[in-house]
Amino acid sequence: FKAFEFYPQFKNLYLENKLSLAYIMAKKYPVLQHTKQFKTMEKTFKESYIFAQKLILMGRKDVAKDTLSAYATVTSKKPMIKLILNQNKEFIEFLKAINKKNYSLVDTLVKKNDTFKDTPSYVALQKELLHTLQNIRILINKVKRKKLLRASNYLLIFRVLKMNYRYYILILSFLKSFKRVIKKKILSHAMKL
Repeated sequence: FKAFEFYPQFKNLYLENKLSLAYIMAKKYPVLQHTKQFKTMEKTFKESYIFAQKLILMGRKDVAKDTLSAYATVTSKKPMIKLILNQNKEFIEFLKAINKKNYSLVDTLVKKNDTFKDTPSYVALQKELLHTLQNIRILINKVKRKKLLRASNYLLIFRVLKMNYRYYILILSFLKSFKRVIKKKILSHAMKL
């Protein structure tokens, strides 16, 4: 709780828009990363970054640079800002692949450049995958076959992406439990006849 001694100083840095110092302090004292101010800083960066991505795709590099200028001195954000402002051909290709939902190309580009994993677009893609997995689990528990099949077909799209081993095991366990439930339903129905 010693970190909260620095909260007033952290709050002042945030209010004075000294983001670089605020991020350094939050890194030194991770408890500060759970504050409203830090979450607002991250949300603002994400929104600015997504807006800058759109500007880059429209060919407005100057406006994109101004949009991200507040974060230019933040050490943890520099690689992502450099990536977008250098108009890396691969990065533009990456953005277009995410927009077109070309997941095999996304996976290939992420393998080439690890920084792409930190982009808000890729993080949103991963969250979408996790949400789909949770929906499948719910559907299995409710034994909604038609909806489950639609959701699992949707998941096949994500199969192209390299998933965490944990997600892969989770999918397999869901599908195994689904098969067991279906077999029980069929057996109980057959016994009634």
